[in-house]
Amino acid sequence: MGSTIAYFFNARFDGVIDMHLVGQISLWQPFADNAINILCLTFVLFLISKYLNPKTRAIDILTTVVIARTPYYILPLFNADGTFIELPRK
Repeated sequence: MGSTIAYFFNARFDGVIDMHLVGQISLWQPFADNAINILCLTFVLFLISKYLNPKTRAIDILTTVVIARTPYYILPLFNADGTFIELPRK
């Protein structure tokens, strides 16, 4: 759902804790951005938590990462009228 919102409001989650508004966006870009970010965060945090507690499950880390990223899905709504996008001049 967050990727769909990002598509309609021209937002890219191109970093783990980063969002940029762009002039044009393809449908696949926000989905790929979110998938890569969630997988990278889950992998790193799972390795750290497995080192600290061997009983850690990957699904617990994945759930935490997905819930923690929900505020980022609200941010594109601030660009509802397109005022935050600076289009390139010709």
